[in-house]
Amino acid sequence: MPRDDSGIIIAINFPSTDHVHSDFAVDLARLISYTEHHVGDQIKALLVNGVSGSIVHKARQELAEQAERQRADYSLWIDSDMRFPRDALVRLLNRQVDIVGVNYVTRKQPMRPVALKTIRTVEGGPGVYLGTDEASTGLEEVEAIGFGMVLIHGSVWSRIGPPPWFLFEYDRDLDTHVGEDVYFCRLAREHGLKIMVDHDLSKEIRHIGQWEFRLDHLQMLEEAAEEAEAPQLEVVE
Repeated sequence: MPRDDSGIIIAINFPSTDHVHSDFAVDLARLISYTEHHVGDQIKALLVNGVSGSIVHKARQELAEQAERQRADYSLWIDSDMRFPRDALVRLLNRQVDIVGVNYVTRKQPMRPVALKTIRTVEGGPGVYLGTDEASTGLEEVEAIGFGMVLIHGSVWSRIGPPPWFLFEYDRDLDTHVGEDVYFCRLAREHGLKIMVDHDLSKEIRHIGQWEFRLDHLQMLEEAAEEAEAPQLEVVE
């Protein structure tokens, strides 16, 4: 429910370093236009908040507190290296859950999904990642998600207690550093909140990365093209 009767307030939060990708900017503009056109009569304000800095958990904390000051009914978190469809916000709103995000792949090798079905195993080791494939659909509960695109209901912040809500810390049990997104998800789950992944939207999300092109890449492409054009053997029965 909105915090007043005049419509909902949505804060779009994106942390960045010293620049944002142009494709992200175009997708964000299309998302805002689509949302205002299709559900604008239900929205009191659609706000855009950005914080630039190299300390990601600090930027996220500042953005969360800003959304709280704005009395936002929802916060849509989008990282500035993401690509997404214009109806993404509307689709996440229609899920009507407290915390829902997307599954996407990391932008470096070896690639892996960012959603964690379990943060750790029963034995205490690293957990299990959640896969999204052609057969995956609907919502699925996980223990943690990346914050590339997440919609959070405004009531969540008060339900999980006072700040900090985002921290980058070292987990002695896992013997590794734990990102600010996992820290938030742990905190939310400790207070009875569910973390959901939208498989359907996840299939339309892209993570912008960098690739170093080498001559052997060209050679592999040329060889693949030659194989595709090669005469096929005829099967005789």
